[in-house]
Amino acid sequence: MVETSPAAYAGAVALTAASGLISPALVQSYYDGGGGGPPPDGGGGGFIGGDVSVRRPTKRRRLHSRSSSLSSPPSFSAVVVPAHRTVVENVEECIQQLHSKVEDDGQRTKELKELIDDNARLFWKKFMSADGSSSHAATSFLHNSASATSTSTSTSSSSSIITADVKKDERRNEALKAAYQLQSKITAVIEDAAFDRLLASAKSTEDAVRMVNCTTNGATLFSQVKPMERSLEMTDFEWRSAIRHKYGMPPLIASHRVWYCLCGASVCAGHNHTCNSVSGPATTVRHDVVVGTLEDVIKQELGFSVKRLPRETRQKIVDGERDKFLIPDLIVSDDRGGYAVAIDVTGLYGEADSYLPKSSIEGWSAYELRNKTVEAMVAREKRKDVHYKALLETEEMDVVPFVFESHGTLGSRAEDLITQITDYAEEQGYIESAVNLAGYFHRRISIAIQRGNAWLDRRATLSQRNSYSARASLGLIQPLSGAA
Repeated sequence: MVETSPAAYAGAVALTAASGLISPALVQSYYDGGGGGPPPDGGGGGFIGGDVSVRRPTKRRRLHSRSSSLSSPPSFSAVVVPAHRTVVENVEECIQQLHSKVEDDGQRTKELKELIDDNARLFWKKFMSADGSSSHAATSFLHNSASATSTSTSTSSSSSIITADVKKDERRNEALKAAYQLQSKITAVIEDAAFDRLLASAKSTEDAVRMVNCTTNGATLFSQVKPMERSLEMTDFEWRSAIRHKYGMPPLIASHRVWYCLCGASVCAGHNHTCNSVSGPATTVRHDVVVGTLEDVIKQELGFSVKRLPRETRQKIVDGERDKFLIPDLIVSDDRGGYAVAIDVTGLYGEADSYLPKSSIEGWSAYELRNKTVEAMVAREKRKDVHYKALLETEEMDVVPFVFESHGTLGSRAEDLITQITDYAEEQGYIESAVNLAGYFHRRISIAIQRGNAWLDRRATLSQRNSYSARASLGLIQPLSGAA
């Protein structure tokens, strides 16, 4: 195979010169054979393509016999970049490798074939045309430009290289954009196939549902938030709890011991979210964390009036009624523009037995499994009746259900509310960008959900600590033995 490093080096020089990052004199010196030649042996350039080791003596003879003028460089009959040919030759092999990544998945194989044709020539012709629109063709064009302009003065060389053909640059950028988009689509197909294989390896339905719940929109946001302010920070305990919740591990209290609940069962992943013995007070803690975050953002960022449902009213509402009625947690109003809305915050644990598929999930896709959680969230959103105890406070306001899943996904009505309230604030001139504030809403809520999960486990642990089984697991009491 032809040595490609000199050509690649020459391409880098030409592209750098076109960007105005190196002086025209250096480029002219390079094409004159005067210095900075291709690695690895350095020292001199001037020949693009071919065997550098063979042409080196010719270059030295030319250096010794050169006249005093730099305006008469050697002519190049053809400018060829072997690396380009190598890439073309390897496209077909690359496509074969891509197909091998999804060969066990019929649907993904079909999707991949729709993105790239099996014929490598057609693929290359479509995305790397030879008319100068591709980056490689543009590189060749720059080689020609640099070679041609080396016969003029340094000033004219600089002007000719830097002011390259604008239309060719535009076509090149369009080709690069198309290539990047294609790469993104191909990567998505391959990753989907890999995730399907991972899903098929799940040891239980609960594990499979957890996998898809952790890939829904918003579920990974908490791990990407920069803690630029105190409200976006997480303590070590909260972060460790969030990661354990994500990967289906027991709470921290049960990380190095068997920990028992009031119900007598050992505490495993998600137990505190669903056990009737502790879930009432525990889930209320998480609920209040999310409600408090919404209240803070609306007050601080928008300046709206926000009040909570009176404590005496909330105390009259039975816990189980939250699944049946809309019970507003926040009553929001803007006295300046007349906007008003009531918000009912409610969360759910997507891996709870009541939401899991009842039949075998063999052959189920990630989309089908994800829909089970979505259906549970939609059912919460479809509650239309406002609890009679709250009617006096809400009057004629719309009560919007703000539903979230424990891994961080928000329901469609919650997403709509964030869009609605930020768009209104932008229209009224309260904020500069609705998009930026909506992003801030999502970051704050994502952190609040994970913080709430951590405090849910801590609250449940406090309830469980006094149980006989928990005290025995701590070694505080000696279990009774049946031996005489």
